[in-house]
Amino acid sequence: MVTFLKIGSYTAPYPTGYKIEYNDLDSDKTTRNERGYIANRDRLRSNTFKISATFRLKISDLTALASAIEPKTFSVTCFDLTTAKTVTKTMYAGTKSAEIVKTDNRPGEIWVDYSFTLVEC
Repeated sequence: MVTFLKIGSYTAPYPTGYKIEYNDLDSDKTTRNERGYIANRDRLRSNTFKISATFRLKISDLTALASAIEPKTFSVTCFDLTTAKTVTKTMYAGTKSAEIVKTDNRPGEIWVDYSFTLVEC
């Protein structure tokens, strides 16, 4: 079984959704002409990662995952979909959301879809 995300020492459960965007970062010296075409490109870095992940888990298990992405920055070992290998990046958490998806009238039986983005530093 593939481990998709390890955040610091915390190994995340298997996600229900997992997407990576590969972005290039340009300096402010990159310019476009009046037609919108790039006249000069000054690329600083290529293929920086932005990971979007969703997990369905019991609310009692949510605290560990939410705590793992709380620091300002952290180490992430992730599964790179384009190479089918794991890579380690320094990242920070962007947008986070939690939504109740199922409740059973029993304590501890609340299920949550927890989503977040991780952005490479």
